[in-house]
Amino acid sequence: MKKSLLLIAMLTTALTAGHAFQAAQVEASPGKDRSKLERGEGRDDKGGRHGERMARELGLSAEQQEQIRAIVEEHRAKAEPLRQSLEQNRGQMREAVKAQNFDEAAVRGLVADQMPVKSELMVERARMKNQIHNLLTPEQQALAEARMQERGGRYGKKGW
Repeated sequence: MKKSLLLIAMLTTALTAGHAFQAAQVEASPGKDRSKLERGEGRDDKGGRHGERMARELGLSAEQQEQIRAIVEEHRAKAEPLRQSLEQNRGQMREAVKAQNFDEAAVRGLVADQMPVKSELMVERARMKNQIHNLLTPEQQALAEARMQERGGRYGKKGW
């Protein structure tokens, strides 16, 4: 029981801190497109540079780059409603944390509601990675794997 409460407290703290960090990042970036920052996109434009770097390092053809863009856009379209659902849930979690009386059952319900959504996002991301991987030639796949190993098992900030 104590472990469950500790886990919920840690999760709630992490969720609240994560949102506070993102909100602070949005507020501290007056010259940037706020709507992108609020959606968690476009942070320092690393996503764009990451794609360009990947294309250059792996020697992607123009056709491969276009196919990857299409895959990424499809992934974003599928993931957006899930991300919105998580954000709504996080808002409810923030309210539960601020409540005068802690309602453990409500918090447990919110946590339980998040798990299938997070799982679906993870599956969708894995599907996207698989589709991109399958677009690469065997040589490009080997090079991508080598680059991931150099970066500690991850390709770029978000992983490969």
